[in-house]
Amino acid sequence: MTRPTPLPLIQILRALAALMVAAGHAQFEVAGLAARAGLPFAPATWLPWPAGVDVFFVISGFIIVHAAAPLHGRAEARRIFLAHRIARVVPLYWLATTLALALAWLRPGLVGAGAEGPATLAASYLFWPMARTDGTVQPLYSLGWTLNYEMAFYALFALALPWGRRQAILGVLALLAGLVAIGRVAVPLPVPLAFWSDPIVLEFACGVALALVRQEGLRLPGPARLALAITGLALLSLAGEAPALPR
Repeated sequence: MTRPTPLPLIQILRALAALMVAAGHAQFEVAGLAARAGLPFAPATWLPWPAGVDVFFVISGFIIVHAAAPLHGRAEARRIFLAHRIARVVPLYWLATTLALALAWLRPGLVGAGAEGPATLAASYLFWPMARTDGTVQPLYSLGWTLNYEMAFYALFALALPWGRRQAILGVLALLAGLVAIGRVAVPLPVPLAFWSDPIVLEFACGVALALVRQEGLRLPGPARLALAITGLALLSLAGEAPALPR
């Protein structure tokens, strides 16, 4: 597969999103330690730190379209695409999940997963949304909830890959929109479908649509791009809030 053109500005944006998420989790942990010690601590509210996840999902939609551009229309497209995605995600995530499982066995309650059964553990390794004993829908390694969305997005994208570029991207957009529509009109749904039909998946769609527009040749002039970036940062600051409880 031809290596796609690097996108340094997207990598910078991805780093900023990662810093937002890390800062939010750090403040959450510090707040918990301070509360137990009886010390005051006020998390910074000048940015909505959890929104880094939302930025990640938009970037993911964009990057997947960009990286998969040489595969459209090829018979082996699905196999190549999924092999690349699995190689990038699965080994490190399985390692993190195994470490979390070891901690749960050694120190029950430390990671909030000491009472989970085999089905929940299997679902954690297979990126399958399942409710824990406390009712939360998250894997054993709780930060992996985002990957339950990512892997579902990859699967949908792989379905459309053998089509032509434009048809495949429009098909993915339709699938994501259809999922959300199902979630709004068909209630109650099984846990996995209810999880995957959350409107958050439309953030992948935003990234996919942006990538399609870019591939169609639309380029904004430098001043317009700078103005959009500044506007985005300003809107983020206006939406600032304290770090939310990690999912």
